[in-house]
Amino acid sequence: MSRLTARPRFVKLNRSALLAMDPAARAATIKTRLDARTLTPSEARQLDDLPPLTDADLAEFDRVYGAQPTEAKA
Repeated sequence: MSRLTARPRFVKLNRSALLAMDPAARAATIKTRLDARTLTPSEARQLDDLPPLTDADLAEFDRVYGAQPTEAKA
């Protein structure tokens, strides 16, 4: 389809829209994969066409919600 459009335009099909589950089920699936560490937060954001979190974003989360406790190293 991209060959049918004038450059520099391109066509990107939204597979999620074609095969979409309801938003609650999708969120639960992503959370399960994050908790199982089979998906990184950046990959989860990419599923919604969002960029990875920046250091400034992470600092804002810490400021608003409090810093997350870190695991003690053995």
